[in-house]
Amino acid sequence: MGGAMALSNSSPQIKNSIIWGNEAGFGFGSQLYLFNDQADPHISYSNLQGGIETISGNGSGGNYDNSRYTLNIEADPRILAPTKAAGSDNNALLADWKINRCSPCINKGTPNTAGLNIPFT
Repeated sequence: MGGAMALSNSSPQIKNSIIWGNEAGFGFGSQLYLFNDQADPHISYSNLQGGIETISGNGSGGNYDNSRYTLNIEADPRILAPTKAAGSDNNALLADWKINRCSPCINKGTPNTAGLNIPFT
């Protein structure tokens, strides 16, 4: 269903995330697929490919509470070396998932990082 996530009767918090370049088969190619209107994820400080318009399924569009989609961007995250393609033939552990130093995702996450245990670089 959803290239990254398919949700039913759940409303997870998606924060400080990059949801980009995922593929789904069977004609359900969006990044997020909401099976029903009880699926209302809170998405904030994230980068969602295609933005809110690419959330699909029965819980999307007028059935999705748009107030739960805040402070997000939609821009190529410039990941250094992601896997070349999707599917089980690709080993994501061999990829380099760091973002490039000119990535639009830099400094777009939540400004309050207290308690997140983020290491200093």
